[in-house]
Amino acid sequence: MTRNITFLHKNNSADNSGLYHDLYKRFYADIFRFLMRLSVPDSEISDLIHEVFLRVYHMDNLEKLDISPRAYLCKIALNLVRDNYRKKKNIILVDPVHYEIETTKDNAPGPEHIISKRQALNKLKGAISELEPKRRKILLMNRINCLSTHEISSDLNIPLRTVQRYLKEALAYCHTKVEESR
Repeated sequence: MTRNITFLHKNNSADNSGLYHDLYKRFYADIFRFLMRLSVPDSEISDLIHEVFLRVYHMDNLEKLDISPRAYLCKIALNLVRDNYRKKKNIILVDPVHYEIETTKDNAPGPEHIISKRQALNKLKGAISELEPKRRKILLMNRINCLSTHEISSDLNIPLRTVQRYLKEALAYCHTKVEESR
């Protein structure tokens, strides 16, 4: 983005609508991919993305966007997904005819499923820690910080093909280690 994000202010938002539009255009696809990775239903993704940018629009202090806008926007999206999950989890249905209160059906996974997922997560953590440092860094930059391979390549001064190969190898290694536990 050619304009500095720190000049966006809530009081001055009418003058900066182009800056908000640029921010939206630049990061819409990144946040969309991030929400897809979180397995958010397609019907909710668009609303969540708009909510992310509404939160940014109403922020008083935008300094956090200067440091790493993509990571900050992904963090807002993650918080919104968590909030929505908590709201859905605590829904209470009221039957207007009988005024009976029913709780929603518990779709929570059973103990075996939870243990299985925890074991897989521990295997994944172990696999990531076993990776060669450069491959680990590239994997984390891509999956945690939502950086594209092009951005990682320029940040680390590594050829794009090398970044792509390292990322592919790291993902394959982690997948193999997790599958071994099943």
